[in-house]
This record gives sequence, structure tokens and C-alpha cells, in this order.
Amino acid sequence: MLEALVIFFFSTFSRKSYLRLSRLCSMPPKTKTRVNFNGKDLKIPYADPQLPPDLVRSFENDTTCPPYRSIIFTIEFNIARHLMASGEEGPEMVIESNFARCVRQTIGVLPGAPYLVNKSRWLHLAATTGDIPLFHEILRTGCHLEVTDEHGRTPLFAGCERLSSLMRNGKLHTFPGIDRTRLRNDVKRIEKVCILLVEQHATLDTIIDGKTPLHLACATNSWDLIKVLLQHRADPAPASLPPSQHCVSLLRTSAEKERFKALTQVPHGERPPRPCPCWSGEAIENCHAREVSDKFPYPMHFICRCKSRKIYEKCCHKKGVQWTEAWDPEEMWIQPNQVMTVPAPESTKARETLAQQFEMMAKVNQSIADGTSDITGADLISGAKRMTAQMMDLLVQSGHVDPGFAYAAKQVDFMPR
Repeated sequence: MLEALVIFFFSTFSRKSYLRLSRLCSMPPKTKTRVNFNGKDLKIPYADPQLPPDLVRSFENDTTCPPYRSIIFTIEFNIARHLMASGEEGPEMVIESNFARCVRQTIGVLPGAPYLVNKSRWLHLAATTGDIPLFHEILRTGCHLEVTDEHGRTPLFAGCERLSSLMRNGKLHTFPGIDRTRLRNDVKRIEKVCILLVEQHATLDTIIDGKTPLHLACATNSWDLIKVLLQHRADPAPASLPPSQHCVSLLRTSAEKERFKALTQVPHGERPPRPCPCWSGEAIENCHAREVSDKFPYPMHFICRCKSRKIYEKCCHKKGVQWTEAWDPEEMWIQPNQVMTVPAPESTKARETLAQQFEMMAKVNQSIADGTSDITGADLISGAKRMTAQMMDLLVQSGHVDPGFAYAAKQVDFMPR
């Protein structure tokens, strides 16, 4: 699927000029790029990262993790950003082989890079390279925390496994030709993304080859990660594993084992609240999952969800079409929704009748969702047509709907726009 996305690189730029461009520019040029996707020629405009601008600026000032040019500031990811916003691809999209080669050119190659195998995914890439901005944007876009790669690894497990391949017992491995300073910086970033995944309530007790993320953190001596995993109630002694394979067995010295034992004995209640992935700094239940009458406004600088590929501020918002956001507890993401408004009729009787129609529709929908309804498909269609006819008559009388539109609405099995 995404192999077609890189055609424009080789038709617009030579390989040398593209590499020079990616080294010199931290952001893609603010022009449209031509892409062939699924046999269609598309023009993809530049779009800012789908994140709060203050957060993007903070990445440059983060002293805890050394600077790193994220993949989100590249032409490649800008294409993916538009495809995800339009629904042509999901945030769990697979990074195909040709696209992976462009990613490799951008981020460089570390020893034994498992994240560059075919069929990788964006969240796995963020976890295994320590790409903190990519982690934030792909989660904001709606990527599921438990998406797995072709080996069945979750992003958290893949990130912890990557840490254990670069460091053992607190000491960096040596790789010929690889600068140790860069390696140390990569380890810091990977550990940071793993901690962020835990704080987002990623599943902690996934077992692959007899190891959990906590096993891998212990093998690495990543104490900051160990503390967060235990704070979020990771199991140090899974019942499915023999005592000889419990996490403490991977610690070498008696001092390390005592330190680990002390951490496991700290009483922990419920998992700490999950931060909202809009990155407001609030817990999710106090932010996008909060019950409010007015949903959160869709960010002005985000790509419009109407599939125009324009920025919301210059597209639907400019036309008076409103989009909002709310947390979807079933799909576990911040879902954008278009606000559909119907002007209320002026007369009290007409308003009461319209309210009754909507209330009846809500009850029918709820009974269907609960499985308690005996209404057939034919009943639904005929009932919807009757209700539509009544609503159109009321709206025509109040002058809110054109008679021609009302006539068409009563003649078809759908609502014309």
C-alpha cells in the first residue's frame, strides 16, 4: 500500500538531493507534494504536527533527552499524516518496505535495528527508536496502545526489548563504528517513550519467550522504568512462570535485588490516572472523557476531517461547519465529530413535537443497541420515512427548510444533503 507513496521522491528529487534536503531541513517544505496512492494522483499539502504548538516547542528544550530530529518533521510522515486524517489509512498502518527505506535514510541505522524490519508500525517505531514527538503525535491521532507487530509484540514490549539489546546490567553494549554518546542518548529516549507508554496504561504483563516488560527493564537495570512499571502494578512474579524466571532473577548483585524487593513492597493502590492523549496535562477523566454539554473544539491547525486535505481553520471552520472532539471509551481514542445543528422552530407546539420525535428516535436506537427491540429492518425504514416527513413538515412551516428540499427528503430512503 505505502510503497506507492515514495514514488514522488524519485520523480521529484534525485536520491542525493533528497538526502541533502533531509539533512538541511528540520521541517518539510510548505508546498504540495505529488503522490500516487492506490492508483490515484494526489497533491499533499504541508501540515503542522497534529499536536499543541507549545508541546512541539518543548521537544527542542527537553534537557532530559538530548535533541533528536523526529520523523514527524519529514516529508514522508507528512504524507502519512494526511492519509490518517482522511481515513485512507489508520494510525496502526504498516510501514511498507520502500517507505521503510526512506525512514532509514532519515533516522539512520543503529545496530541490529529490529524496528526497520518489514511490516513495522508507527508506535513501534517510536518506542524502539525513542522518537518522543512521534509517540505523542501517533497517539494523538488515535493509535491503539496494544497494536502488535508481525512478531506479536506490543509497542511497550518492543521498546523494552530494544533497551535490553543496547544495554545490559546498566552498561552499554559496544558496537563497532557506533558512537557511544549517540547510543547513550538513544537509550535515554527509548526509556522515556517506554515510561510514557506505561503512563498511558499500556498492558504491562504481556509475556513473550518467558519475559514481560518488567523482566526486560530489570535485565537492563533501567531503574526509572522499573519504578514506573511497579507503580502501575506490573507483576514482579507472574504465576505462569516458575520462581527461577521471576524478575528478580535477572538482577546480578544482592544490592540490586534488595533494591528491587524494597520497590515491590511499596503499597500501590489503583493505577495512576491516565494522562489525556491531547497532551493538555490533565487526566483523561478530567479532560476529553469528561461529561460536558459542549464537546472540546477541534484544533484549528489540525487537518480538516472532511477529507479536503486543508487545515480546519481554512476549511470547514471558515464555512461555519463545526467539528468537536470527545473521548471514545470503546475505541479508546479522541474521536472527531461533525456538529449537526437543526434550527428549532419558533412555535412552542412545533418545538415540543420535534423534541418528542428526537426522544423517540433515541429510545429506538437504545433498544436496538441493547438487543431488546423486535423492530425489523423494514420497520426501521418505514418509521424513519414517516418521522422524516413529519419533521420536514414542521421545518417547512417554521421557514427553516426549503419546500423543495423537504419534498426530496420525503421521497427517498436517506437524508439528502
